[in-house]
Amino acid sequence: FGSSHFGSSSNHLVFQSSTLWATAPCRMMASMSVALATLCPTPGEGAGGDLFIATQDGTLIACHSVLLHARCSALPEGTTIESGEDAEVVYFLLKWIYCEQVAGKDANRVDMGPRAVRLGRDWGLRDAECLQGRIAAKRVVTRGSGTLAEDVLRAFDAGTLGADIIFRTADSDELLYGGWADLLQQRSAYFGAMLGGVWAEGRSGEITIHWPHAHLVHLLRFLHGASFVAGQEELQVAMECAKFFGVPALFAEVNQWIAAHLTVENVSSLWNFIESEPLLKHQFGAAQVDVADADGACFDFHIAHFSDLITTGPANDRSEVEEFDASAGARAGLLHELCVPLMHRLLSPGLLSVPSTLLERVVVDYAMTKTKGRPVNEYRELCERLRPPAVLFNRQHRAMLLPATDFTARRLLA
Repeated sequence: FGSSHFGSSSNHLVFQSSTLWATAPCRMMASMSVALATLCPTPGEGAGGDLFIATQDGTLIACHSVLLHARCSALPEGTTIESGEDAEVVYFLLKWIYCEQVAGKDANRVDMGPRAVRLGRDWGLRDAECLQGRIAAKRVVTRGSGTLAEDVLRAFDAGTLGADIIFRTADSDELLYGGWADLLQQRSAYFGAMLGGVWAEGRSGEITIHWPHAHLVHLLRFLHGASFVAGQEELQVAMECAKFFGVPALFAEVNQWIAAHLTVENVSSLWNFIESEPLLKHQFGAAQVDVADADGACFDFHIAHFSDLITTGPANDRSEVEEFDASAGARAGLLHELCVPLMHRLLSPGLLSVPSTLLERVVVDYAMTKTKGRPVNEYRELCERLRPPAVLFNRQHRAMLLPATDFTARRLLA
């Protein structure tokens, strides 16, 4: 899609990069709320901003007007707003406005929550009721279910998140509204490099990006709160955008979508897709417990639905294997779609509750299909790779060799 060069003129910046931003350490996170937490004002630390909240105790808190106006429909106009509350209450409310978090052990005043809710209602905070519910339930959470993403996306679609970022793609004359520059920098390593540091000149004028117009439109809406993946056909586009623009949140969404949409018909092709994209398995690390394990979900689905996979598809006559322990006519069915490394992984831990005779026929059919038109020794070698003792094969063989233990796809990878 893109190549690597930087070039600029007086008011027109061309920005291209084929660097795989996602493989480099970066501060971008998978959640909009986590990204905006870095912009949230905190006591003693200035986060920048163009709107000041004046408190009763004389503190001026710098905020980002585009976000507060997106979240609060009745926020007064002007560059300085009198809150009528002390700084602690204002900081409590801002933590919710920016990142849908409520103060936990740091909130040492019982009246702070109710006063923050009242101030939020005065400002027209759209999810004030949600904030009140969190406070009333006394739940300490790190990620809320308010309307943060919805509010930001609404403002983006309305073009009210600032007007200084305009994009153009090489394949279209249509100009694209870029939205909130600070948010783009937090959620994308590519835009972080483009709009910050020595490339801060990119904030003004038009910026040409060598990327398909339709895909950039989709990405910009995603960075401002929309979903990206609506169907399996969009997974590859999502991955290309995630890698090129350095967007960990997009890797997370691909994982979440795959894990939530597995069926007998698509699970093998989706598992192949994950195998072809190593970043889907290794982007987040063990600390990202809130990100779906799509690879593990595909493995578990194959184990749980193995009988459906081998008896479904045009290559099989279901009536021939009406009884599950009948091996006559058994074929690999939809497992033909699996690449050899994944078939090997499926057979390695010996978790399949399938009679050995039936599974042997499935393996033979799979190997014959994968080596069709090749020398017979390749067929024999593949069969050997997929049979004991190279793999544990099924629970029958596993029970003879290993003690009972729980097993997961992640343990297999470890």
